[in-house]
Amino acid sequence: MNRRLFCSGLITAPAVLAKSGSPSASAKPAPKASRTLFASAAIHEFYVELDSRDWGRLRAGVASNDYYPAAVSWNGVSLPSVRLRARGRSSRNAAKPGLRIDLHGKGKPGALDNVEGLVLNNLANDPTALHDWLAMKLFRKAGVAAPRRSFARVFINRQEAGLFGLGEEIDHRFLHRHFRESKGFLCQYHAAGPRPERLGKKATRMRAMFEQGHLALPGGAHPDLGHLARVLAAESFCDDRQGLLSDKGADGLYFYAAKKPAAAYLIPWGKELSFGNWQAPLWPQTGTGVLASSVMAQPLGQELFRAAMGQLSALAGPGSWLEAKVQERAHMLRPLVAADRNRSLAGYDQAIAALLEFARRRPEVSGSYS
Repeated sequence: MNRRLFCSGLITAPAVLAKSGSPSASAKPAPKASRTLFASAAIHEFYVELDSRDWGRLRAGVASNDYYPAAVSWNGVSLPSVRLRARGRSSRNAAKPGLRIDLHGKGKPGALDNVEGLVLNNLANDPTALHDWLAMKLFRKAGVAAPRRSFARVFINRQEAGLFGLGEEIDHRFLHRHFRESKGFLCQYHAAGPRPERLGKKATRMRAMFEQGHLALPGGAHPDLGHLARVLAAESFCDDRQGLLSDKGADGLYFYAAKKPAAAYLIPWGKELSFGNWQAPLWPQTGTGVLASSVMAQPLGQELFRAAMGQLSALAGPGSWLEAKVQERAHMLRPLVAADRNRSLAGYDQAIAALLEFARRRPEVSGSYS
């Protein structure tokens, strides 16, 4: 798993739950702690402790990926030796840095059950704070493996830093949990990443898949048509214009080529810019990415896409599952948004109203692809 393509870098970040007070240095990781960490009903209090000089260096050099030693804790769980760095692409800022937290040292087992690393998303690109969390739920509803997400009220050196999205990294434990093996080739695609010739033969072939539609991949694996149709349906339903629907390629998606059995998968990531327009067409349009076009150019692909889209469309509408999820979580997050000096409560309320409109009025798939 060392052969990863970091077009913007694999990210890991922390999450921590603590009811009150400071982290306990004597606390130990609890069995199945990661399940609690990503419990849908919880907003965690997450504590990060690091040298104040390192925190100043991280903020001053927020564009760099330099790591610093730290400790994290939540809800009586304490990890006294982790590494963290700034993370994100357009969301990087010194006032409220997003963080990647590695929970293990090089060559050492993960400190938390089934999780090697965590991301703390500063939610800078999402006025609702809900887009990525909601999108990952919809990907899983469509039958696509997607990282778990939650929310945290974060404290850095006991000073409140605000509301963050909390997520697991896509690493070998994630792969093994979903695909029952983790020895294949994992990489993340970014359209604006390094030149293909600098990425190695396997990564170059992966890039060709996204940019030219070539499906001959490392180990002879290629994405199953049904899998591609489900990913495409979820991205279409969420109105995500950065993935398979983008003419720039599947920007931000992870690609995993499993070894035994040989198979290929796309794994979603970073959906903060989704849910922009409930009137956006559900059928992919001309000029979308080559993989989307390859799915929709086949009658079976259209049939599989329509079936997956039908599952998702059934979740929308007045009084729907989607509307209830938005209302429930927005109500829980609103006090934290109000207390977060980096966020606007008026802007939040306006964005939530637009997201509820999306949930109530997203139509069923109809028509045909041309």
